[in-house]
Amino acid sequence: MNLIGRADIVVGHLRQGVRRLRGKQLRHGVAGQGYRKPSTHACRPRSFKKPAPSIATKWRPRKPVLPSVGCGRIFLKIRSKRTFRMHELLAKKAIDAINAGQFRTAQKHALRGIKQYPNRPEFSNFAGVAAGALGKSKEAVAHFQTAVKTAPAYADARRNLAQTLILMNRPEPALAQLDTLLEANSKDAAASYLRAQALLAMGNTRSALEQIDDLIRSGIRRPRELSMRARIRSALGDESGALSDLEAVLSIDPDHVDTLVAISQPLARAGHVGEAESAVRRAVALSPGNLDAQLRLAAHQEETGQTEAAAATCLSVLDQSPGQPFALEQLARLKGAEQKDRILAEARKALKTAAEPSIQRASLHFALASLAKASADPSDFARNLEKANANMAAFHHYNSDYEENLTNRLIARFPLGTQVSAGPSGSEPRPIFVVGLPRSGTTLTELVLAGNPEVWPLGELGTAGRIAAPIIDRNLPFEEEERAAFASAYVADLTLESRQARARVDKMPENYRVLGFLVTALPDCRIVSLRRDPRDLALSLWQAHFSGSALSYAYDFQAMSHRFNQYARLMNHWKTVFGDWIMEVRYEDLVRETEQTSRRLAAFCGLDWSEAMARPHASAGTVLTLSASQVRQPVHARSVGGWKRHREMLAPFIDGLDKSLWPGLD
Repeated sequence: MNLIGRADIVVGHLRQGVRRLRGKQLRHGVAGQGYRKPSTHACRPRSFKKPAPSIATKWRPRKPVLPSVGCGRIFLKIRSKRTFRMHELLAKKAIDAINAGQFRTAQKHALRGIKQYPNRPEFSNFAGVAAGALGKSKEAVAHFQTAVKTAPAYADARRNLAQTLILMNRPEPALAQLDTLLEANSKDAAASYLRAQALLAMGNTRSALEQIDDLIRSGIRRPRELSMRARIRSALGDESGALSDLEAVLSIDPDHVDTLVAISQPLARAGHVGEAESAVRRAVALSPGNLDAQLRLAAHQEETGQTEAAAATCLSVLDQSPGQPFALEQLARLKGAEQKDRILAEARKALKTAAEPSIQRASLHFALASLAKASADPSDFARNLEKANANMAAFHHYNSDYEENLTNRLIARFPLGTQVSAGPSGSEPRPIFVVGLPRSGTTLTELVLAGNPEVWPLGELGTAGRIAAPIIDRNLPFEEEERAAFASAYVADLTLESRQARARVDKMPENYRVLGFLVTALPDCRIVSLRRDPRDLALSLWQAHFSGSALSYAYDFQAMSHRFNQYARLMNHWKTVFGDWIMEVRYEDLVRETEQTSRRLAAFCGLDWSEAMARPHASAGTVLTLSASQVRQPVHARSVGGWKRHREMLAPFIDGLDKSLWPGLD
């Protein structure tokens, strides 16, 4: 056994064995390298001293035959076996650490593997996984790229590279990696799933839906694929389809925690508030340490007016995970004055390690901005909002050319003189559409109308936009037959409860784009258009953290002013073409003269006025927008003219406004 660690002694023994086998054809073998021709001096007399043959002699590719010299065979085999075991052991240590969530340990093993086995791509892959889990996305990408460069056919590394690029909001290069995978193997289900995710991140929601539909039709109907389709359908405004997919996941696995979390919001939007809360509470009970479940519970509690409970849930999250960005942001909004010291300390500490840019870093700055606002510190308020929005803008690109082209196409489709057929009167609940820019008072207006007991509030439905999108994108005709189909599809997507009301309110602000379709397909409808001082609107948007990518313009002042101008252009056109269907309500009148404005609204919509319409805060139920807290307070006008205190901060936005589209500005 002592010979095993001494290669020089082993080689000496091998040479002695060779000399003893005079007259025989010798084969000097080394494991895995074939054999060498016998030396022409093998049969020389024993006294002839010839140096051992050089290892550089030409080898033939045949199975090696090792000389029968006791320790020689053992040494070679043990050396080979030892090398194999060390590689396997190191890889296993890295994998076990990743599975245990010990990512720093996994990174240590992976980096050691890269150093010792530079040609083994799996160690670069492990290092990338660990770096990604530690929030070091750029480092993760570098490791995955090394793995792919070392072994281009290494599918796992290429998938991980694509996934990380998507998370970094770089879906285009991710798509290129996934296309390479699918060219090599069109049945790669994981690559197809990620491709749908990349397309969704790029805003190609319809292509994403086609991709995931193809995957599900191929027989891959697992919770992950169904959940992805639910996300895509929700982005398209198909809430009923999204709900159906999530329910399908729960039929497969009733305890699927991520789905219980995800289903709570569409359930609430459908009016099933109790079921929504039960789902998210079940998720928390099944996985007490799941922060996503707890954060969703806190959001649901805020949406339903349970402010104290929401704050308590946020504090519980922070006890488990100090510095958790989303919990700090919500807590600052709910209890900023009471919890100022804790929020300040934890947010500042978290900023030292938060990646930049990142959504997490944005949340931390939004939290600090809320505290600065409460403390009346305008410079700190402006500084934190600038940083928060810069982090958000890195993940949300606004396409000004597309928006302008879309506005032009909509104006051209419904020119002055567009005919509207006579609509039904009283046979169906009257559709009332409340439109406007976000934060313009659409939620408050819905609550005013919902004060009438015969009105059913629908919240923000994406139905109209989803039905109109293919017509707009493909420039399809929209004549009598298509209008009837549009109306039927819209009504079919509504809840049964809403069909029993006298009128129903859809307050999706973005419906302002499709007013031409709504008026011509549903001629009995009424349009309530909210208009607010654009400078106050910009201030409100600038300090808001929105979910999803629909408001990509809200994080850049130039993009915001461009979008506002396009909005004003289109609304001016609709008022010219469909003026009889549209009532404009100024936000300033709504908050200062609530009763008088509510009476005008009731008359325009053909409703009887009720006293509750003048007290909207008293009837606020579930509110799934950022207005959840504000609308539960008595109506006030404190925010009117607030932009004046931040004139310098808002200057880039104000300069970008087209004054001809926004008359009356100071």
